[in-house]
Amino acid sequence: QLEGRPDGPADSREKVLEYGFDYCYWSVDPAASNYTSQEEVFQDLGTIVLSGASKGYNVCLFAYGQTGSGKTYTMMGTPVRTKEWAAHIMWEGICSSVHFT
Repeated sequence: QLEGRPDGPADSREKVLEYGFDYCYWSVDPAASNYTSQEEVFQDLGTIVLSGASKGYNVCLFAYGQTGSGKTYTMMGTPVRTKEWAAHIMWEGICSSVHFT
């Protein structure tokens, strides 16, 4: 139901929208019990993206969330530590799976 509208849409032309997701991660505090490391994010998402790309599919990993929630940090890392983050790991995976003849 729409928040603040327990009875649903007031107008029959309005649609109730439902959204689903496969994964939800918390990577703010490594000491937290629900913390998700970059390795775990890569195992859940990066391997699927790499598998699809290696089979010739167009692939995309989309990070969505509130401002300041860590989307860019998760994907790109920091200028000092870029090799540990999702985009770099996936790029290395793509490059290592390409065979030149």
